[in-house]
Amino acid sequence: MKLNFFLLVVLSTILVCCDSSIDESSQQVPPNEYLSDNQIVVRYKIPKDSINLDSIFRVLHVTEVSRCSCGDETLELWTIDPGSTNIEDAVSSLSEEEGAEGVEGDRQFHFEIPNAGNPNGQILNDNFTQNDITVVDNSESKVDIAIIDTGIDYYRKWEPDLFFFRTSNSISYCDGEVSGWDFVNGDNDVFDDHNHGTYVTKIITNELNKRGIGFRILPIKAFDSLGKGSYWNLVCSMNYVKKIPQISIVNASFGHYLDVKQDILKGLIQEMSQNTLIVSSSGNRGWNTDQERYFHYPSGYPEVNILSTGGFSGIPEIIEGNKITNVERASGSNFGPINIDVAAPFYDYALEFKTREDRPLLNVNVSGTSYSAALVTANVAEILQESRERGEFQIPETLKELLLSTSYISDELKSFFKGGKIIPKNPIE
Repeated sequence: MKLNFFLLVVLSTILVCCDSSIDESSQQVPPNEYLSDNQIVVRYKIPKDSINLDSIFRVLHVTEVSRCSCGDETLELWTIDPGSTNIEDAVSSLSEEEGAEGVEGDRQFHFEIPNAGNPNGQILNDNFTQNDITVVDNSESKVDIAIIDTGIDYYRKWEPDLFFFRTSNSISYCDGEVSGWDFVNGDNDVFDDHNHGTYVTKIITNELNKRGIGFRILPIKAFDSLGKGSYWNLVCSMNYVKKIPQISIVNASFGHYLDVKQDILKGLIQEMSQNTLIVSSSGNRGWNTDQERYFHYPSGYPEVNILSTGGFSGIPEIIEGNKITNVERASGSNFGPINIDVAAPFYDYALEFKTREDRPLLNVNVSGTSYSAALVTANVAEILQESRERGEFQIPETLKELLLSTSYISDELKSFFKGGKIIPKNPIE
């Protein structure tokens, strides 16, 4: 049973894990992805009362309608009777059906993020306190970052302790909401029972703490304890972020290879183009994502507010100016000089976790473009904060250009990543 989001654990029994290493590129190939044969993700473009839904439901044999557990009523998940209606025909005919001009639909699908090792790295028992998690009142002095992933393990010690974005004061408020939402289980508890989201968050917070950048994190759980997620969960999550104008950056360390219509998600991202930059990982198969059969999403979407991140290996050495050598594409990283904007280190993100009582808990070394994207997210946050201190407002496209202008250039990587641009962990001397 999931523990309530308001509870902070007191660990009386702790399993301290030995150092472990997790490489996303060593995971299952091909990825576990599949299309639904009976569900359609739907978005209303005009008021529902002006659409003849009864007629549409009869024609498409809709048997069930679900809504996002937190969000507005413009999004729905329709379940149809596959014995009466072919799913592909239903999706393609939706916009053609008389009276359905204000409805768009995409076929539901499912995909996974890489395994992130033993969840929690600890044994919990039933001894815990009733202390609320600490949230931060929102202001313009901090960079607000949403992380769509497996949630966050808030039982561990975090620095600073006060870093959760308070969504109870925002227009997205749902019943019981404190900070973020769990679209897997449909409640306010964003606890990470997988680990991937916790590792991504730790890289971002470590980097921002090191650089003295004030921040707030909005955790959103779209993937379950096995790393399984769906297009529906992702659409609900992105729509949730879209309703919170303070969010400047979304870290999207996930993706899939299903070449299927995704107009609803792309539309939501387009509508965020004046406010929010999406930093997306590009995948860990070593595939050329410029080739149609290996397209990766959402990193391959053409929207101007997506910053796609690959991974490099090696220790960069300066040739002159911002030109460097001694780097190569990490063998596990996807590549594509058209679709991937920048590369960051792929390997060896060393993370140390402690209990809330400051006792050693877990040391882990993670690798993969999920974590490359997390590093780039931290760099974007730093650039955004510096711009604000100069009194400048940057739209996401300009913020992306500023990030790329700070990159180093590798001639060896120009055939793998756009312009051969890389972002190292530390300045190169």
